[in-house]
Amino acid sequence: MPKILFVDDEPYVLDAYLRMLRNSIFQCYTLSDSRQLFEHPGLNELDIIAVDQQMPEVTGTEILLQLQQQLPRIKRVLISGDPYSAQGLISTTIIDATLQKPFTKVLLLDCLLTLI
Repeated sequence: MPKILFVDDEPYVLDAYLRMLRNSIFQCYTLSDSRQLFEHPGLNELDIIAVDQQMPEVTGTEILLQLQQQLPRIKRVLISGDPYSAQGLISTTIIDATLQKPFTKVLLLDCLLTLI
């Protein structure tokens, strides 16, 4: 079962992701404090990390860059409400996929299934 971690500072958004993937093939985890990502106990066991771009302490892009440097085998998804925030990043291998808010359950599943 693929393991995915969603990182977003909005708890209601994290709850929505969990509901979208309920009864799917994914085992889902959430984290609302991006500063705790690299202390997450199951970090090395994750297959995918999906990070919101706009967070208070650090941007999703900065998190995914650090993740790419430290754990390049984990697939990286940038979630953003700004269509230009991920421009050019896929080609530089910082991110493997993007999701633009708002998105549907179908779009989320399609994105994640292409990564496993």
